Amino acid sequence: MKSITRCALVVLFSASFAVHTYSQQVAAAFAGQVIGKDGKPMAGVLVRIDRTDIPEHREIKTDKNGKYYYGGLPNGSYRLTLEQNGLPLAVADLKVDFGDTLTKDFDLRAASATERGNTGMDPALKEAERVANRETQGAFNSGLDALNARNYDEAIKEFLAAAAKRPKDYVIYARLGQTYSEAKKYSEAAQAYQKAVELKPNDAGYYNSMAIALGAAGMIEESRAAFVKAAELDPTLGGLAYYNLGLTFIHSGNAKDATDSFRKSLSYDANNANTYFQLGLSLLSNADSTAEAVSQLEKYLKLAPTGEFANAAKQVIAAMKK
Repeated sequence: MKSITRCALVVLFSASFAVHTYSQQVAAAFAGQVIGKDGKPMAGVLVRIDRTDIPEHREIKTDKNGKYYYGGLPNGSYRLTLEQNGLPLAVADLKVDFGDTLTKDFDLRAASATERGNTGMDPALKEAERVANRETQGAFNSGLDALNARNYDEAIKEFLAAAAKRPKDYVIYARLGQTYSEAKKYSEAAQAYQKAVELKPNDAGYYNSMAIALGAAGMIEESRAAFVKAAELDPTLGGLAYYNLGLTFIHSGNAKDATDSFRKSLSYDANNANTYFQLGLSLLSNADSTAEAVSQLEKYLKLAPTGEFANAAKQVIAAMKK
């Protein structure tokens, strides 16, 4: 039994690196059309699609009819930014669930009329205006291009240049944090995300990203506090936050707190298969919990019979039942 438990924990440790596999069983999509100030469809507009709960970036351009479609997305919180010639046109913050195709049209005539009437800009466009300064935007876009090319040193340089010109722009610091994280400079990433949350203290996604960086940097209690804050700010992210907290405890060798975190994650989202898998494996650290561990692994297989951890779950269950 002890050898089986040790073997299972090796599987757990390997599987637990999949922090960003949460809630990806069924794909979601964004679709829409961009209408210009002249009332005509806008072709070739860049649509940047960025997750705000964890660092992920995608982009696509509108077709000749001004339409765009991007599928194969995990559920979560996203920020869509329209850009043309390096300048932002509009921004929208959206959430999608499993299997959704969310339609988001952009009609720039409304924004134009608002500007002429001097009645105040759409809140979603305020963020776009904040980064509209050409010099700052040039550095920011160069940073994004370098980040997408995984040229992290260049991306860091450009984002730092943009931050120096616009030090109160939380979007820049969040991108800087993402870059440091992907470059495995986790302490620097945590500092950048800390600046982002200071500037935008109610953004649960930034807290979640900061917590991941803190955990990777070995600052476990600080990571715990940031994950808890993310869940408090946005309960819809509670499942993700406590799931990632559980993985952070696994990395630090703390199976007991990992188990508690996975249980908490399930209290927010009882339908996520991967959480049952991680909970089942974390329970194997306690010889008195093997029956429950098997039960949790079986729940995983019921929800995701062909999931990424299905073979591992079957192997552990078979070993424990011998």
